[in-house]
Amino acid sequence: MQLGRTYIYSNFLKAMMIFATMLLTVGVALILTPRTDMSEVAKYTVVGIVWLVALYVVSRRFRTIAEGNAPRPWWRMTASRFLGWAFAIFFAAAGIWIAAGSNLLPSNPLLGIAYLAFGNLFVMSALRP
Repeated sequence: MQLGRTYIYSNFLKAMMIFATMLLTVGVALILTPRTDMSEVAKYTVVGIVWLVALYVVSRRFRTIAEGNAPRPWWRMTASRFLGWAFAIFFAAAGIWIAAGSNLLPSNPLLGIAYLAFGNLFVMSALRP
């Protein structure tokens, strides 16, 4: 038995799926909280990478009306160049902010690089037709 691919076309459902990834991340954070043998930076790194992986998996299901049901290439994250650049700038800025540190979070270069790599997928999506 082969299951077909399920794609999400509704903007409301897309927002709900992103919210669900945030809930998953909060769940991972709550599971890691009682563990005292992990440093705070390690916890932030695990939680951040879990969120990026969940976003990648969920975003592979997002489609626009103009797109067909054929699978996208692994690097294509958005259907429009504008959204590709917008998300690339967002994740690049977040990656730099996380890597440099701030008053809210300690410096975390590994997680910053993960955000930059995720943003690079959006750059590739914006550059390639």
